[in-house]
Amino acid sequence: MSYQITTSKREGYLLAELSGERTPSVVSAAAQELMDVCLKHGHEKLLVDVRQLRGRLGMLDVHQLVTGDFRRYRGRGLRKLAIVDWRESGGRHWFLDLLARNRGYNVRMFADPEAAAAWLTGSGAGEESE
Repeated sequence: MSYQITTSKREGYLLAELSGERTPSVVSAAAQELMDVCLKHGHEKLLVDVRQLRGRLGMLDVHQLVTGDFRRYRGRGLRKLAIVDWRESGGRHWFLDLLARNRGYNVRMFADPEAAAAWLTGSGAGEESE
């Protein structure tokens, strides 16, 4: 399991950039690490840029992420999560957005980092995921 996380505080949210291999174990470990950072430092809004992760998760892996990992973090202080990733043809990767929203999580997927930041900070732009 090999990944790196770089974080930086932005106006109104924490930015996390992930790189390495995109596997279920990496995504789960990175999610736990980021949740710990948010809880420790009181961050309620998180933008995660995963465009530097190599590979893709399957639909079942995404389902497990939302129904397993996300469930463990519910009600623990993170109010908004924006994820920036490359848009795949056919929109298959955006299954996470749909699944998370249907389960009541305040999570959105974006291809544009500026739209993601605008949604997180409520500045009017980027209200819908792409």
